[in-house]
Amino acid sequence: MSNTTNRPATTFMGKTRVEAFSDGVIAIIITIMVLELKVPHGVEFASLAKLIPVFLGYVLSFIYVGIYWNNHHHLFHGANHVSGGVMWANLLCCFGCHLPHLLRGT
Repeated sequence: MSNTTNRPATTFMGKTRVEAFSDGVIAIIITIMVLELKVPHGVEFASLAKLIPVFLGYVLSFIYVGIYWNNHHHLFHGANHVSGGVMWANLLCCFGCHLPHLLRGT
């Protein structure tokens, strides 16, 4: 069978689908993280102070996810297409991006 489309044997895909998938995963991770924040049950500072450790965990996780997203954006900015290996590596990185949320226990 001949290659009538003049494409190389190795098939590459445009980068936009990988970028869109990763952006969606990151948006879902941030949404799940913010849903875990609870409203304080009082109007005094003491009731808000109880939530400071949870809020700091959220802030640190958000910074971690933001750094990942920024690096991901700059990495794919220079790419024209991706291979299957890049897609699997990206999937593994998206999994790693979710780990801080799991490790926080929320």
